[in-house]
Amino acid sequence: MNSYEELSVEQILKEKCVSIGNIPKEIADFIQSQKPELTINTTSQIVFWDNRIAHTEDHKDDFLSDKMYEECFRKIPSFIREPDFISVKKDNSSISFIKRLSQDISVVVRITNRGTYSYRTMYPLMSAQLDKYLMDGTAWEYKKDGNKINIDSECE
Repeated sequence: MNSYEELSVEQILKEKCVSIGNIPKEIADFIQSQKPELTINTTSQIVFWDNRIAHTEDHKDDFLSDKMYEECFRKIPSFIREPDFISVKKDNSSISFIKRLSQDISVVVRITNRGTYSYRTMYPLMSAQLDKYLMDGTAWEYKKDGNKINIDSECE
């Protein structure tokens, strides 16, 4: 399985599934400091299956523009490596890597019982929802120097 730091729909459709990297150790350590019962495998690849494209495209109209959607889609692996916020579903079945741009963009990764990871979806998260997650203790700000991703200024 090929691994990519930037994505295109065409390459995913051609290959059926691709790796979008793994969860970096420093992020895994951070998650485990917030959710000690959750074990994060930093060597397991996050798989993006071609059938997830249609689900992701269902959220396209929720983005400020088509251009922003396309740029965010391309940058999905970067959002996982360099999130501004991280949220874990209460049942520990998924992790959301949230990037703050002109909209908060959530990239959701499913955690299987076998400790493997698969990309689920990407969508803009309402600020009120992120605030609720932060207040509920299911999301945390992730501070790391240099975790800003450059998105074309027209997209922000």
